[in-house]
Amino acid sequence: MRPFFKFLCSGLFVLSVSVASAQTVISNTPKKCSHVFKAGQVFNEPLYFVSTQRQLRGSSIEVIHELRKRTGCEFLVEEYSRPSLIEKFRHSQVDISVVSVKTIEMDNVARFIHLYDSPRSLVVGPKWARKVKSVPQFVNKKKIIFGNIIGTQTYYDLSEYELLRKEKRLIDLPDYPSLFKALEENRIQGFIGSFMISSYHMNKMGLKNYSTIVDDKFSVPIGCYIDPKRLSEQEVQMFRQVLLDMLKDGTFVKIYSQFIPLELAQKSIIPISF
Repeated sequence: MRPFFKFLCSGLFVLSVSVASAQTVISNTPKKCSHVFKAGQVFNEPLYFVSTQRQLRGSSIEVIHELRKRTGCEFLVEEYSRPSLIEKFRHSQVDISVVSVKTIEMDNVARFIHLYDSPRSLVVGPKWARKVKSVPQFVNKKKIIFGNIIGTQTYYDLSEYELLRKEKRLIDLPDYPSLFKALEENRIQGFIGSFMISSYHMNKMGLKNYSTIVDDKFSVPIGCYIDPKRLSEQEVQMFRQVLLDMLKDGTFVKIYSQFIPLELAQKSIIPISF
């Protein structure tokens, strides 16, 4: 059971307990549209999480705040598991999900707005920190077990993914803390995932003896998903343009630097051509 959060237009913060997912109403000024958009977000620190002060935080929340300021639209933010969010989109029960990696599963149920690419990274523990030089080198070590977050095959090349599955060297885990715990317990020897999210957890946990190998040759698409059945094309283009403006004026880097050092935030974003 997670806390149920709601921000009211008056600025008051109300906390209660509910069996439903966490909700946040982000609204107010300036009034350029009258629509309340339902945003579905996956609990994935630092994208969306509850702080030790019991406040709803995350880069996704900051992006939605910025969308609210620039469009005047209101947003109802709800928390889902990754499979639940897919089902919500499948049944047209959510409008948008921001700061999302592109996946096959989500592509089947929603429209992806590509904003930028981000490098993947291989994280290894102290035993391998000084020995591993590249992702292919580590993947080809037959005794190495990898961790994988359920539903994020995107960070693996298809040939890598199929090889690791075939050789039974891939363990599925629910989130990044679970990956780091499995790494600490030597149940896995490494994992390939988001450079931004991995960097955040390594900084937070003080894992100085661990190593991150950035794979600049393999990047993944990052953007947002929308339901074209619930949004008009005009609304889709409005969000697309505002998000691109935020990217161009440095707002995304500024938001990410709240959670990881500025240098890493800048490295997390690889511009794409439009």
